[in-house]
Amino acid sequence: MIAESLDYLRDGDNAIVTVLIGGALLLASPLVVPSILVLGYVSRVLRRTADGDDTPPVFDAWGDLLIEGT
Repeated sequence: MIAESLDYLRDGDNAIVTVLIGGALLLASPLVVPSILVLGYVSRVLRRTADGDDTPPVFDAWGDLLIEGT
């Protein structure tokens, strides 16, 4: 289970871009908006995996991420 969680992002199409964007947002997370975007992404990951989709989502539809993160 731990190995699957560590390999989760490698299964995606744009793994490097997703890691770079997520890392930059986490570094900027003391600000309010980046932390809301990260929460929106986490919400998207949880929703997709609960539906049975094992591919990680990409950072797109930034407005939707803001809405999902609030």
